[in-house]
Amino acid sequence: MRRVTIVGTGLSGMTAALRLLERGFHVRMYEQDDFVGGMLHSYYDPMRDTMREHGYHMLPNFYFNFWKVAEELGLQDRFVPREGMQFLGPNDQLGHLPAMYNPSGPQDFLRNLTAGAEAPPDLFIYMYSMIDILAQPNNQDERLDDVGVTGFLHSRPYMTEQAMRLHSTMWQTVWGISSDQSSMKSYRAFLKFSNRYSVPEFWFLAGNKRDNLIDPWLRKLESFEGFELHKRHLLERVNVDGVAKRVQSLLFRIVEGSPSVHPGEELRSLYTEEVDVSDDAVILAVTPGAIKDLVRDEMFRAAPKLGEVQYLSADPLGNLQLRINKRMNCRRTSPSCLGRPTR
Repeated sequence: MRRVTIVGTGLSGMTAALRLLERGFHVRMYEQDDFVGGMLHSYYDPMRDTMREHGYHMLPNFYFNFWKVAEELGLQDRFVPREGMQFLGPNDQLGHLPAMYNPSGPQDFLRNLTAGAEAPPDLFIYMYSMIDILAQPNNQDERLDDVGVTGFLHSRPYMTEQAMRLHSTMWQTVWGISSDQSSMKSYRAFLKFSNRYSVPEFWFLAGNKRDNLIDPWLRKLESFEGFELHKRHLLERVNVDGVAKRVQSLLFRIVEGSPSVHPGEELRSLYTEEVDVSDDAVILAVTPGAIKDLVRDEMFRAAPKLGEVQYLSADPLGNLQLRINKRMNCRRTSPSCLGRPTR
């Protein structure tokens, strides 16, 4: 049986594993934490007797590959539609919050003008500027990749500070980073898809990610005979045969604990393990920062193009951990939930 070794059990790694197993491959997966999920991980914290969640629960319509997997796993009913969002300011009262409805599309133009997120003229400029962004020619992609979102918006003579703030708020809500750290090419690509598939704007996972997404996905992988999962394996080095220009082995450090739970801490090593992958295809489904650390001299000499990853930059995703002591019930048809009952 042909074998593939995958390092990283985030959505990309788990999707690759599923598709490979379906095609008859033997798949070995290695994960640095004591749980799977990558940047969407979810785990039980016995110290606080609660689930700890990382990353977003909201997914847009244009995540076509994700929705295909969710359908195959029978998880569609785990998601509920949300057509809008509310803004809580320092002087706002719950129940009377300004809102935006399906803001990436044109169908709620009039509704949003009076929803209170900003004054109607600024909301008009915000929605007009999205048309301006989408109208940028495709042959300008290289130029747009060199221009930040904030810089591009500043260049438009009609732009107001309030409309620009809305763009920044939307971008930070979706991606967790400031708009001045993002290229206009990326923002335009996001708007192109979200504008076309904007109703509802997002689907929310109705429950914790471990029980409603990650564990069902993992059980599907485990149902295949050729699947292996090795946890708490932190990849330290990729050993390359310089002559054959192939990955020969992977050196892992088996750690006590989960690096994602203790970021920046040096976890105690139990032992090291070198895994022979000379006959395997190898997929590194890890973050850009981890790839940069792994590209050393022997890898660079075997594949000089990999040196370009040194130009990548990445910042940790901001993550605020909240515990709500009182259960909040929210019906799909409730106006305060800003949801629609059907897809």
